[in-house]
Amino acid sequence: MQATRVAAGVNRLTGPELSCFVPEARGWPADIGVIAVLDGDGLFDGDGRLRITDVRDAIAGRLHQAPRLRQVVYRPGPGLGRPLWVDAPRFDIADHVHVRRLPADNLRWYASALAGTGSYLAHPAAAAARLRRIWPAIREPLAERRTRRTSLNQPIGRARRIAVVRSRLDLVKDAAHGAGGTVNDAVLAAVAGGLRDLLQSRGENVAGLVLRAMVPVSLHDPSLGPAQGNQYGVMVIPLPVGEPSTAQRLRSIAAQTAWRKKQPRRAWGTGLSGSPLVQRLAIQVADRQHFIHVHVANVPGPASPLYFAGARLTEAFAVVPLSGNVTVGIGVVSYAGQLNISVIADRDNCPDLPVFISGLDRSLSGLTGAATTITPPAGGSPGRVGGGGGSSLP
Repeated sequence: MQATRVAAGVNRLTGPELSCFVPEARGWPADIGVIAVLDGDGLFDGDGRLRITDVRDAIAGRLHQAPRLRQVVYRPGPGLGRPLWVDAPRFDIADHVHVRRLPADNLRWYASALAGTGSYLAHPAAAAARLRRIWPAIREPLAERRTRRTSLNQPIGRARRIAVVRSRLDLVKDAAHGAGGTVNDAVLAAVAGGLRDLLQSRGENVAGLVLRAMVPVSLHDPSLGPAQGNQYGVMVIPLPVGEPSTAQRLRSIAAQTAWRKKQPRRAWGTGLSGSPLVQRLAIQVADRQHFIHVHVANVPGPASPLYFAGARLTEAFAVVPLSGNVTVGIGVVSYAGQLNISVIADRDNCPDLPVFISGLDRSLSGLTGAATTITPPAGGSPGRVGGGGGSSLP
């Protein structure tokens, strides 16, 4: 993440970094990560035990490339500014890299299934100029018509469920380009199909229903070199859930995203949205909003296989956080020709996650003309993904 240097060796937390702590204070895990599946034959010794020391050494050898991973947050006293990143007084990689053994039944299943507010007040003219520049992006979601309330918006707890759908990147790309859209547009069309089936199964009327997906958009300029932190804006995309045809949903979504991508956007966590006060106020009403219905994050990955300590990375699945009253979040990762979709849901408010997965799968298969592979939902325990009863991810 990007940090603002205020003195030699001292870094204040930026707005995006602060925003990750606010949901945690409400009991909503804000972890963002990846489930990486490795071909680990070379990582085990002759007795079948994971060579954890070698794994830790491989990670430790690269920590200098990400110094933030050896730092902790220090909160100064009142009136002394934002929290700071400081070097951890003691760091032992063994405290962070562990081995968690799976029960025999879970192991078999896993092997088969997964193989600044003050500046605005002091300089009103400059603030007005900035507002004019970003007003189209602000007006964009505000101009949306009000939509019917659905069961998708419910105050969430800490427990999560996860299920994954696998597809081929080339097939989804061809289907999307044939409709004048992108891979992300095709995924959104399939998500809309999953939401349609889910709401219909709950006895809710979907005729003419349009819901909204919040989609992060990268604002990093590749010409400036490697990204030095999270630089993203937010785009709100209407999902025509009431439209029964997946192909028509794709065309509609492609037209919407093409127009919205042309609007100027400000990076999240900068300006007014970076104010700790504004972030705290926003989170206070997050569990009562009915404007955003689902989160969808797409992360393009490398086209060539990656390796860790000599072990090939065979698959990767994104883990996205939930907050407020949004009960379903979708993470998409493309990697080495794969397009892997992971669905994170609030365990208590979405016990019928398989219905959503089935609808998403059917919509995606309808676009590509090829079958996909589904890993059934795994139950969750408070504070982390997986680890509950039945089939679960590690």
